[in-house]
Amino acid sequence: MRKEVAHNSPAIWVLWIVGIWFPEKSSKYYTLYKLYTFVYFFMYIIHVATMVVHVSTIYQDIEALSATFYVLSIKLIGVYKVIYILKGMTFSQELLNVLEEKIFLPKDKRQENLEKSLFYGWKIRASILIIGVAITVLFLNVWPVIDGLSNKRLPFASWYPFDYQEFPLFGVIFLFQAMGTIYAGCINVGTDTFASQIMANIQIQCYILSDTLKHLFEYSKINLQSKNVPRQVINENMNKMLIACVQHHRAILRYSKDAEKLFNLGVVGQFAVSCVVMCLNMLRMTWLNPRSGEFLAMSIYQLIIVMTLLCYCWHGNEVIFSSSRIPEEALKCPWYDCSMDFKKNLFFFVNRTQTPIVIRSLNFFPLSLTSFIAIVRSSYSYYAVLRSVHDPSHDSMNRME
Repeated sequence: MRKEVAHNSPAIWVLWIVGIWFPEKSSKYYTLYKLYTFVYFFMYIIHVATMVVHVSTIYQDIEALSATFYVLSIKLIGVYKVIYILKGMTFSQELLNVLEEKIFLPKDKRQENLEKSLFYGWKIRASILIIGVAITVLFLNVWPVIDGLSNKRLPFASWYPFDYQEFPLFGVIFLFQAMGTIYAGCINVGTDTFASQIMANIQIQCYILSDTLKHLFEYSKINLQSKNVPRQVINENMNKMLIACVQHHRAILRYSKDAEKLFNLGVVGQFAVSCVVMCLNMLRMTWLNPRSGEFLAMSIYQLIIVMTLLCYCWHGNEVIFSSSRIPEEALKCPWYDCSMDFKKNLFFFVNRTQTPIVIRSLNFFPLSLTSFIAIVRSSYSYYAVLRSVHDPSHDSMNRME
């Protein structure tokens, strides 16, 4: 995949907007962009801090806590994501630049079309998630307006060391919270789609390798650049190409391990926070008026959290599926007419690739659809427990009695 295409993806654009994807140091805008990054992130830290202080004052009230923590947790993990992306910026960019190496490039027009088709599919999925997050951020920011600005209610409960009820200070604080929420949305969806882009790259490389193995005989003839070539010479060239495929597979394995290193703790944190958020969000929605603007915002927010989890697990599952096809595709070449050396090499290669590539977080937690179902079930189980412990309708009935 060309470097220009990889760097011109929806994920990179979102990260660039909020100051997380730096230009090259030789760029004349590098210093200005660095200042923009610092100012926006510092503002975001203040925004998160005001919400943390507020939570520390109401943590014993589960209803009030759920009204704030469902979004605070996402904003807190956004802080961590900013730090680890900035810390690993060079490594992150290298994961895209390395795709320019010859071993990763398509061999002909068919493989180029295959690469473009798969990458375009990822761009569609990433764009849908980004649009969904944008709609969610919009609703989270404007539902106080829908419910009525006359109450002077901010989008998120926070603590400030001054009275913000009077205009224009209320408008400034409202805008401040809105910008913080936009930043949180961009950071989270940007890092999530970037992680899915890396996994999509692994998937694409597995499909390219499978295609090369399937058409090993044809590529061997093309490389010899002659029509009348003895079969023995073609077989020898097939063996050389098979060795090149082994090297390609090893390069894919190294790439997947590098991807795991970059997103190790981030994925674990994302999954843990998403599980808690879905639980508290469902609990919060049971206490809201279904016709209120906040209920609509919560519904969209819940859907986006599920889509974010699915973004990781879907693409992780695609890596498993595409890598599991490699040994099957390798056996579709005319190996039965080849030399004994080729058959031995093919046997060892097929045996080695029987184990599919699995992207794991902390070398334990696999990114797959099975994990996605387990997380959703867990969040619902936690919700059921909290609902049984703290049931508003049950409490109100007791008070009436």
